[in-house]
Amino acid sequence: VTTCDSEFMVVDKKAPTPYCINISSAVMESAGTVELWAIDFDLGSFDNCSDQEALRFTFTDVAPENDSSYDPVQRSSAQTFDCDDVANSPVEVNMYVWDEKGNADFCQVFLTLVDNSGVCGEGKIVAGNISTASGNGVNEVEATLSAALPEYPRTTISDEGGDFAFVDAPLNADYQISASKDVDYLNGVSTLDLVKIQRHILGLEDLDSPYKLIAADINADNDIKASDLSQLRKLILGIITDLPTNESWRFVNGSQDLDLDLDLETVDYTIEIVDLQSDLVNNNMVAVKVGDVTENAVVSAQGSENIEVRSAKTLELMIDNHTVKAGDRVEVDFTSTDFRDVFGCQFTMELNGLTMADVVSGAIEMTEGNVGLLSKEVVTVSYHNGTAQTATEDEAVFTMVFTATADGQLSEMIDVTSKVTAAEAYVGESLEIRDVVINTRGDITASVENNLYQNEPNPFKDQTMIRFELAEAGAVTFTVSDVTGKLLKTVNTAGIKGMNILPLDATDLGVTGVLYYTIKSGEFTATKKMIVVR
Repeated sequence: VTTCDSEFMVVDKKAPTPYCINISSAVMESAGTVELWAIDFDLGSFDNCSDQEALRFTFTDVAPENDSSYDPVQRSSAQTFDCDDVANSPVEVNMYVWDEKGNADFCQVFLTLVDNSGVCGEGKIVAGNISTASGNGVNEVEATLSAALPEYPRTTISDEGGDFAFVDAPLNADYQISASKDVDYLNGVSTLDLVKIQRHILGLEDLDSPYKLIAADINADNDIKASDLSQLRKLILGIITDLPTNESWRFVNGSQDLDLDLDLETVDYTIEIVDLQSDLVNNNMVAVKVGDVTENAVVSAQGSENIEVRSAKTLELMIDNHTVKAGDRVEVDFTSTDFRDVFGCQFTMELNGLTMADVVSGAIEMTEGNVGLLSKEVVTVSYHNGTAQTATEDEAVFTMVFTATADGQLSEMIDVTSKVTAAEAYVGESLEIRDVVINTRGDITASVENNLYQNEPNPFKDQTMIRFELAEAGAVTFTVSDVTGKLLKTVNTAGIKGMNILPLDATDLGVTGVLYYTIKSGEFTATKKMIVVR
């Protein structure tokens, strides 16, 4: 026997993960300066080895021990901003995060400096707020101040609360304020919006807000009619990714007195300022998410917008299971034992070994206009009606025709998911939101695999649903933790073979932001991310 000794060193080379406020604003002091700490912009940065309490923050890539402005008590360096920064607002500020071993990484903040006292020039402040009709501030809106002056138009970005400001605007000039945010067209939009717009068109249930009327004008032709439904349905189905004649958001002059007899042609989407003589800080605009008449669009990661809550009930679609051969023409009837008082539904259909050839109406009128063929494997479906529809257990709700491209069982070739279009139905006069699921019946039993699905809705405010499948029944441990790994909630339950649904209340978590949820059952474990908002 012989031995030898070796020495080695374990070295932390991984930089921290920085999270910072994307958009911020600060008010200048009377001296025309304001001192800010780098840690002021931290939004939960973390490191693999160092505790959060041990992280240090600077404005540059100079290590804290070499930074003369660094304060060990504050764990941060400071920087003074002055009138030059006001003139260049918003300025880009880097927030560096350092761990105990000197590793660092940074994120960027767009900082707007507001000269409330007017010490940085003779110009005036033109400011305001951009919020939804329910009062939720909309961030990352590009506000534009136009004038017949050199260096105009000027633009700025609204902060987390929807506030924006232009400083040092010259006196005696005329100005115009407009706003734009043209991203994420599907935000807050679902087939439920189609149902409500259709009921308004049919005169069955009027939209109860002038801003909902603006949201329902999908193609921006100042009228609400069937062509708006058609364009919005194409967006939901994924056939189009934006609106060719409209933007994702519209911003209305907040000083207008709008009512339900609104003539859409008279809506003012700009604010006019004539002969500026003093600070004007109440130039407010109302943000309208196009297509979202249910008012559940997410306006910010920490907003208090209305998040829809789903029922624990489901709408089950059923198909007969049998074996098919490549080349077969396969007609599949979708039936249901509980298709009653349904105003609409939507879902994504994922195919494996099938290609869609046709759709045939059954108890509901389903045409090619209700289907989006995004690829050979992905089909989106959106159906809506102004009145409730019911199907008996013996009749097909609708029929789809497929061509088999491989041998297999239907139970393993068709699945209803929320991959593109969320699987949900709208039932009863209250338009209760239910998950849509698919099951098969017949002598051939499909194999079930372990699977954890994305929570729905996500983000959520009050309650969300966690769906997971188990190959075998067994004990399940469900946990929720924050980005630092802190355990927030644990649920121990007995899972059944097949699909399981676990409700989760935001009040049980006590925090907002990005969280992680994990399912463990036997050898199976899986984790996904979700977002809780106020």
